[in-house]
Amino acid sequence: MPIHADTNLYPGLNAHLNGFLLTTAGWKGFHAGHIEHLREEVDSLLPTGYFAESEESLQIAITNPGEDDTRSVQPDVTIFHRRVEPAAQISFPHAEVATRPDVVRFLSEVMPHDEETPSGVVIYDGRGRQPPKPVTRIEVISPGNKRPDRYAEQYAHQRSQTLRGGMALIEIDYIHHKRPLLDSIPSYRQRAEGAFPYMVLVSNPREPEADGTFALYGIGVLTPLPTIEIPLLDGAYVTLDLAKVYDRTFMSRIRRYTDELDYAADPVDFERYHPDDQARIRALLERIRGENTNS
Repeated sequence: MPIHADTNLYPGLNAHLNGFLLTTAGWKGFHAGHIEHLREEVDSLLPTGYFAESEESLQIAITNPGEDDTRSVQPDVTIFHRRVEPAAQISFPHAEVATRPDVVRFLSEVMPHDEETPSGVVIYDGRGRQPPKPVTRIEVISPGNKRPDRYAEQYAHQRSQTLRGGMALIEIDYIHHKRPLLDSIPSYRQRAEGAFPYMVLVSNPREPEADGTFALYGIGVLTPLPTIEIPLLDGAYVTLDLAKVYDRTFMSRIRRYTDELDYAADPVDFERYHPDDQARIRALLERIRGENTNS
């Protein structure tokens, strides 16, 4: 008997939803909603003088299985700043939990070809001048921009250009079945030790000692999504509760998902999770099925 729910039954990212989105034409709708919810939440957190906008992404296209492989341009999020505010020190301490990042050194991955792109969030610095200067960019990574897909090289080039230009970059990656954005990150797809299925990368080239480092928030299959430090100017930052935004997006589209997510069955493409993670998910599902049987 199918088991459906009108809430997220996972403590973090919903593996049933992820499987559904990545094997149907559902990713575009989720991505668009998630970007707008990120923009709204980030904008509400910013100090006076900053604002967030949805803009054209660094990514080339958002593709879904079975779709015509044509490019579409859609925004991610940008943050602007109009005037200088008192700064708070930003730090990315080492830790082994999702709510705190590890600092990791990455190799420069400059790729050829500039091409047009999809959608994201950006934070700008105006300070009385026009046009405002982009400060921080937030990208929700789409399947077609991760290796080995065709747009991965172009995205790698665009991210490198962004960082070289001095702009901070936050990359939210829910795509567990493809290779990481950088070779220096352990690959979950290749069953590497210490690899995470989901992650967030925060790169801030404005930090005095950045020198090719980024903050990595590793997220497990049953781990709550982290609170992320988003760098602004002069060492200032705001903290974003990614779990709050994810759950908002989930609930805003629950009417679309309810009949598609059957917790009586395993997630789609379940074999792409590590055996230990499959066991963790099955333990959660056994509790869900037991509660449903007893109710």
